[in-house]
Amino acid sequence: RDDLVSTLRHLREHCCIDGAFFQDMIHAGLNPYLTLQIAQAMLREGLPGFEEPRDAAAALASDTGQWPEAVHPATGGGCMGDGQHMWASAEWLLITANMLVRTEGDCLLLCSGLTPGWLPDGADITFGPAWTVHGKLTLHVSRHAGTIAVSREADWHGAAPAVQIALPGTEPAPVDRHHLELVALRL
Repeated sequence: RDDLVSTLRHLREHCCIDGAFFQDMIHAGLNPYLTLQIAQAMLREGLPGFEEPRDAAAALASDTGQWPEAVHPATGGGCMGDGQHMWASAEWLLITANMLVRTEGDCLLLCSGLTPGWLPDGADITFGPAWTVHGKLTLHVSRHAGTIAVSREADWHGAAPAVQIALPGTEPAPVDRHHLELVALRL
């Protein structure tokens, strides 16, 4: 883990421009998909600041939600590779899903990437049904008056997995693995 954290720190401090990873060889540009991989590694390690590379990658998208393979840092336009880089789109879908539901060992972590900007007051989000290694899950999250409510519908393959709600900046909170009807958290 220390090597991974050191590598992420080095990349963020020495290889990024405005939060986006800049590859200065071969692809020679800001790389949305590599930026999103940095954000995902930070999210999975529970490191603060994963939203900076995530948001930097989002800012590089076109108005139609596409990314070039590499983006020129001065012009903001594509400078190399695919004009509609499917790898970047796939990384965007992965980080969005992992922000809401991800598996760590035998445990499902819910909401670990829901920062205030993604869950403003008055928001209601439904995610799913999505397949996990444990079965099918639909997640409902809302935020009203500073309180976050989380509920789920699940169809597990077998025994219900351990479930934790892990909002950024909070310690993961275990919840009843069988009945997550509604959990309210105050921010």
